[in-house]
Amino acid sequence: MVQTKNGARVGRVSIGLLKEAAKIQGWLPGAKSMVIYAERVLEGPINTGEIRHAVSEFKSVDERLSAAARDMALALETRGAKSLPIPPYFPLEMSHATKGLVGDVSLKEAAAQAGMGIIGKNGLLITPKWGPRLRLAGVVTEAPLEALPTDPLPSLDRVKSRCDGCNRCMSSCPAGAITEGGVDVGLCSKQVGEPFGLRALIKHGMELTQALQSKPEAIPALMSSEKIWNFYQNYMVGMYFSCVECMRVCPSEGELTCR
Repeated sequence: MVQTKNGARVGRVSIGLLKEAAKIQGWLPGAKSMVIYAERVLEGPINTGEIRHAVSEFKSVDERLSAAARDMALALETRGAKSLPIPPYFPLEMSHATKGLVGDVSLKEAAAQAGMGIIGKNGLLITPKWGPRLRLAGVVTEAPLEALPTDPLPSLDRVKSRCDGCNRCMSSCPAGAITEGGVDVGLCSKQVGEPFGLRALIKHGMELTQALQSKPEAIPALMSSEKIWNFYQNYMVGMYFSCVECMRVCPSEGELTCR
């Protein structure tokens, strides 16, 4: 990996190693490689207990990563290699099949294949220096792997050993979604999507529909409730999650063992 502006790191991986290889080839038939950018998120906003601070930090980092990926894609295309930036999160395919939970390319798995970290018990990419406190973006490109930036990769042995011997995320998950068997995405999404995510919006819409049919006098209160204010903020700002507990409790670089 190489260090870039804002302390971001860069890795690279062959498209053939990715589970989405066929889909990527459909978008960009000449695609050969992928560049992955990682940038740390500050621990302060994650530790406040107020999700809006974490969201603000994530959005700030996501904007920089998206710009970095776009700049890299532009530089590669200037050299004749068609390239496709992969954003940190939205937009996603919204369908019954994906339920808005699956990105076009799994950036964390691509980063793991590139040797940037491991996939931990919490389902997140865990790196030697930042743990899981990071965001990712990428660029799919026709450029060959050897033409892309990278540095000698870090040893992941200590990270894997520390994760294997730690259960903080399992014991701290408010939804009970993390077990030795993996992460229950359904349970996780219910926690992450409350209290003002898509699931909550649908529920509130159903309450409004029921009020229209049987109790119209309740509609003004439903429409002027704090829920509506928070829905407005969520969809204006992009507060698409409400839990970072497994990221918060994961041991930091200085912790050699999990207490």
